[in-house]
Amino acid sequence: MNFDQDVLGPLRRWMGRGLRTSAVTRWECDDLGAEGVRITVTFPASAFAQNVQEDVPAAAFFAVCFAYWHERRTGRRTRARGRVDGVPGDGPHATRLRFVLHELAAALPGRFSLDPPMPWPLPERLVMNKEVLSRDTPTAKGDLSEAAVERRIAGTPALWEAFSRDVAPVSSFRRQLPLGLFVDEVAVGREVLPRGAAQVDVWGVSPDERVLHLIELKTRGNSAVGILPEALTYARLLHHVRLGRIRGDGDGLAAARRAERIVMWLVAPDYHPLVLHGGDSPVVWLNEGMAADGVELRVLPIDLGEDGAVGWRGEKVVGGRG
Repeated sequence: MNFDQDVLGPLRRWMGRGLRTSAVTRWECDDLGAEGVRITVTFPASAFAQNVQEDVPAAAFFAVCFAYWHERRTGRRTRARGRVDGVPGDGPHATRLRFVLHELAAALPGRFSLDPPMPWPLPERLVMNKEVLSRDTPTAKGDLSEAAVERRIAGTPALWEAFSRDVAPVSSFRRQLPLGLFVDEVAVGREVLPRGAAQVDVWGVSPDERVLHLIELKTRGNSAVGILPEALTYARLLHHVRLGRIRGDGDGLAAARRAERIVMWLVAPDYHPLVLHGGDSPVVWLNEGMAADGVELRVLPIDLGEDGAVGWRGEKVVGGRG
């Protein structure tokens, strides 16, 4: 089989969208007979020095998405495989990519594999930094910036009520739950993952505190496959907080430890077609694989007005309810 001819081209026509792959990735497609189809992406080790949201570090997630949609289109069981060309370096970005690739493979046994396998990358004695109580500093980036929309969601009780009514029960929302990871203590030089922007955009809990709701928010012009590795990273880190593998203080981490389920919402006015198409999404596969852990990814489209007004599209949720 040929990836461009048998997978990419047919999916472009099926979706009616101009799907593309990075020039620095190599794609293969193998017909395994009764075992189905295998899609392999080879990506450079330099990806481990980049932000996990960018296309090349997200190559394995592209492969899973292509496998999901190929299986949906053809009915043939399809799996994905990721290969790294070269030796990855070290550093916070590299550790984060290793972590999310490890978690992806663990969530999709039989559907995704790494060649060679990616071992557990995090050290022991981990601690997470504590959220700041007030996160409502105004921004000069405009009403449609992610920071402005985050503030609107967290600061508008009517939006909490609408979310509870149309999407899932929630008591309230707060902004920016930081997920910086350190060894022994929160200090410069002790970081394991990137600091600063590594945080959940909006979070809240259900009235009975059994569900921790996380929101990964994207606004207009920011529809990339990278939302998947970013969201999975944050949801799985908080799962490991819940398991006691990561310590730390603050309301958000306490809520994670109390929760029976962690639901990460991918919230945006539009999405990459590999993430959402025709009311369907590859998060279905991830949720099947993470069901025993009580971790879910859900896609929640929103209406976003020119003034930044948010309208939840609860009827369009993909990946689960409640």
